[in-house]
Amino acid sequence: MAKTKITINVPTNWNDITIKKYQKFLKASKNANEIEMLSVLCNVSIKVINKMKVKDRKMIIEKMNTFINKKPSEELQNIIEFKGKEYGFIPNFSKLTTGEFVDLESYMKDSNESLHYIMSILYRPIVKRQGKFYNIESYNPNLETAEKFLDLPMTFVLSAFNFFFHLGKSLLGVMSNYSRKEMIKATNKEHYKASGVGIT
Repeated sequence: MAKTKITINVPTNWNDITIKKYQKFLKASKNANEIEMLSVLCNVSIKVINKMKVKDRKMIIEKMNTFINKKPSEELQNIIEFKGKEYGFIPNFSKLTTGEFVDLESYMKDSNESLHYIMSILYRPIVKRQGKFYNIESYNPNLETAEKFLDLPMTFVLSAFNFFFHLGKSLLGVMSNYSRKEMIKATNKEHYKASGVGIT
C-alpha cells in the first residue's frame, strides 16, 4: 500500500503568520505543548505532527526559530495594503479622540487577545492621500471590521508595537501623555473632525 504524501507549509517569516494564527499559537504555548504549537503554525492536524519523523520535526522548529527569534523591524509602516485596500496608521496621536483613547486603553489590558481590535484602531482606511500625507477614516467601532484584521500578517503588528518600544514608551504611555485639556478638546471635536493630518 502506497504511503500518502503530505505537504507541510512551514512559515518562514512573520508575513506567513496572521493575528488569528498567532493568538492560537499563544494559547498552545501556555500549555507548553510543542506538538500543538507546530500544528497551529503549520496548519496541519496534531495527528500529522505525531506521525512526523523526529528529525523532520526538529528541522521545522529550527527553521521557524530563525525568524521567531529575529528582532522585528524598527521601521513603522505608516501605509499598508490589506485585503485590496490602503490603510494608514494614525497620523497624529495628539489628535486622538476620546473614543480611540478609551478603546485602546481597554484593549491593551489584554493585548494578545485583542490584537485585531487594537490594529483596527491604529490602522484605518485612507480616505485622502497626497504622497506621504494622508487622512484616515474617522473612528467608528465596528466588530466586522475588527474581525477582518484577524487575517492581518503579524509583520505589521510587530512593527507597530516595536515603534512604540523604540521610542522608549508603551502604547498606553504615549496615549497617557495627553493633558486633560487636550482630551476635553478632542471630546468636543470628535463628532465632526476626522483623524489624519497633512491634507485638508
